Amino acid sequence: MNRVDPTGAIDMDVDDWYEDGDGNIVYDQNIMSQGDLDAAGIQGTYLGEQGSGIDPSTGESISYNCDGTTSCSSFGLAGVTITGSPSGNGLATTSDGVGGLGAGMVAQGGSMRLTNGTANGNALSLKHYQSGWNGGSRAGIKTYQLGTAGKLAGKLGTAGTVGLGVYDIGTSAYSEGGFGTYTQRATGRTLGSIGGGIAGAKTGAAVGVWFGGWGAIPGGIIGGIGGSFGGSWLGEQGTIQGQKLIKP
Repeated sequence: MNRVDPTGAIDMDVDDWYEDGDGNIVYDQNIMSQGDLDAAGIQGTYLGEQGSGIDPSTGESISYNCDGTTSCSSFGLAGVTITGSPSGNGLATTSDGVGGLGAGMVAQGGSMRLTNGTANGNALSLKHYQSGWNGGSRAGIKTYQLGTAGKLAGKLGTAGTVGLGVYDIGTSAYSEGGFGTYTQRATGRTLGSIGGGIAGAKTGAAVGVWFGGWGAIPGGIIGGIGGSFGGSWLGEQGTIQGQKLIKP
């Protein structure tokens, strides 16, 4: 989110904010309504005198003050209360990583043991069986199918991303009082994040398999997180461009 004072000076008596055609949040001492924007021939949306938003590049809260400055406050500015990516926080990154882990486990295939068996004291002893061995033997070794566990992890990761996206959309809709400009962008972010995360995880896992060893798992995690971030950005930018095309 960019913040601009195009006048180079702050007037304490006249102080309003708007979003320009490029998505910048702008302060202008001469703009006090949507009518002022239209009369000045400026493509944009009038937002209000003061409020708060989220900087998508840092995740930090920004307050837009009535004197044209920015700081921390508790005011809510219609239309910019939620503008960050659903992937721009720890919970979402964790969710993307779990989904990527699942894709990596499925691509890795086979089975895995955690210990050397009950007959040997169940000491920690990680080992991968590409054949998918079900365990047993006299040592009492128990194995776990990576494909089954991976599918479960994938479902959990996707559910987490969807849940965070629904929260993003719902919060924006509440702020705008309906399916407005920023709610539409939140929807684009969410859909992009889900699609990008799934595609990225599968691609990363496939690349990891090519490298051999346990490469599918870190590849899936990295691909899931990166794909979700990229998909979220593309989804929002695509929505913004679509809004510009249909805007009267």
